[in-house]
Amino acid sequence: MKKLCLPLLLLLLVSCQFSAGKFKRMDKEAPKGLIDVGGRVEGENCEYFFPLAGQPSFEKATRQAIRRSPEGTTGLRDVTMETYYGLILAHVCFKVSGIPVRE
Repeated sequence: MKKLCLPLLLLLLVSCQFSAGKFKRMDKEAPKGLIDVGGRVEGENCEYFFPLAGQPSFEKATRQAIRRSPEGTTGLRDVTMETYYGLILAHVCFKVSGIPVRE
């Protein structure tokens, strides 16, 4: 039993040593003339067995959300960003959601 506890404890400690950056709430007016091209879309980027496998990226999550948007989408408005963690597979996920727009 002791042999199992040490690796699990190390995995838990490694998983807790992560910072996604220093973020604060930001409100910014969208440029005039944007046209909504669909309903809210989501994109997600996860890394399992973090930090050994790499670090998740908000950029990749945003690109995935835009790829899931209707054709002609050039950006997102009313964006929310979330981070969530899982201890079982030591994973970290970044999730981005927003309303697709076209200039």
